[in-house]
Amino acid sequence: MKSGDVKPAYLFAGEFPVIAGHVKELVSLLVPPEASDMNIQELSGDEAAPGRCVEFLETRSFFPGRKVLVVRDPVFLHSASTVPARWKAVLSAIEKKEYSRAARLVSQLLGLFKVSVAEVLELGASEVESNLKWPAGLSVNPLKKFLEEKGGSIMPSGAMDKSAADILIRWLKEKADPARAVLLVQAEAVDKRSAVFKAFKSVGHFLDFTVSGDNRKARQQAASTVRELFARQGMTIEPRALELLMDLAGQDNLPALMKETEKLVSMSGSGSGGGKVTTADVRRLVSHQREEELFRLTGAIGRQDVQGAIESLHLLLDQGVYPLAVLSTINNYLKKMLAISAAAASTVGMDTLKRAQYNRFRDALLPKLQAFYSDSEQDPLKGHPYALYMQCRGAGALSVHRIMELMALLPEIDLELKGGASDPRAVLELLVMEMVKQ
Repeated sequence: MKSGDVKPAYLFAGEFPVIAGHVKELVSLLVPPEASDMNIQELSGDEAAPGRCVEFLETRSFFPGRKVLVVRDPVFLHSASTVPARWKAVLSAIEKKEYSRAARLVSQLLGLFKVSVAEVLELGASEVESNLKWPAGLSVNPLKKFLEEKGGSIMPSGAMDKSAADILIRWLKEKADPARAVLLVQAEAVDKRSAVFKAFKSVGHFLDFTVSGDNRKARQQAASTVRELFARQGMTIEPRALELLMDLAGQDNLPALMKETEKLVSMSGSGSGGGKVTTADVRRLVSHQREEELFRLTGAIGRQDVQGAIESLHLLLDQGVYPLAVLSTINNYLKKMLAISAAAASTVGMDTLKRAQYNRFRDALLPKLQAFYSDSEQDPLKGHPYALYMQCRGAGALSVHRIMELMALLPEIDLELKGGASDPRAVLELLVMEMVKQ
């Protein structure tokens, strides 16, 4: 990695099992192994007070080279808006028996609400839901049991005042020097409206591995609409077929979904499922060509083939593929490349992965890659073994740092496409050319 390419700050948002490998990979690029003991510091939770972080970042190391501070789940990125996501993280940590992490998260939440463990235990389930912003639909019982068994030593953490956050903001905007020090932050929940977050984005990279609640809701609504369209015709659609249909047509593109649904209904007589539409039906009757072209697009990006990538993009848009569906494909491709790189670096090695024949990849290497994410609910390496094999063969064409740079661009492009102020074709062309530039 060239020194001029390094940003002073990187923020990773998402499940820790998913983002931890990416952070480790980036740290290895920023600090040589011989300096890792002296030039890398890790802090978490309340330890990562802004003042303490800045003190480490500004203090010169006795060992030559860049310093890196890795901060996990800091309070300076939290607010009341992140509370439901943080309670979910507590439940996840309890389920995985990561009790020290669960205790740290609970301490922060108790400090936010200014309550003690004893006071929480006295509250009924409905009172916890209303007073502590408990996420709807989740049981309070696991939390109560955890507090009864292990809550004796948990104390509410102190609240962070604005002046403390200003210390970090001032460092980010005025004093940060990536040649001397880099700040890497891992957070499962982030308040994107906070001044600290905005300062991070202005000088560094934000890598978002979270699953958007709005996106989930939009997908659920689209799925409900499609099922209703089939029901009107006395038909049903398999869950996996429905997921594939929304991926190909674009979950936000209702006209396209209706058009493809009508096609499936009209041609159902030749479908293998009779009154039920199957995955095979969707692949054969809807957009097999589109799926292949999406695969060709990402393949051309991986080969750094600008002409091939632009041609595939034009074919997709000419077929009526929704621009946001193309952007979603690119986003998923970049996340998959990052997931492959992190897993390979910690397990089988990238060179071994790229040289392997398919049978060895499927039987020996893929299980090791997938085991790397065994604690993650998202399962970033799910999919057909052969498709993963082809993606792994192209892994390494884009460096980890380059992937992170490109992923940092996508949220702005998503807003630009949804805003309708720009020509979607031109926006995506510029993105593709940026991805394949040498």
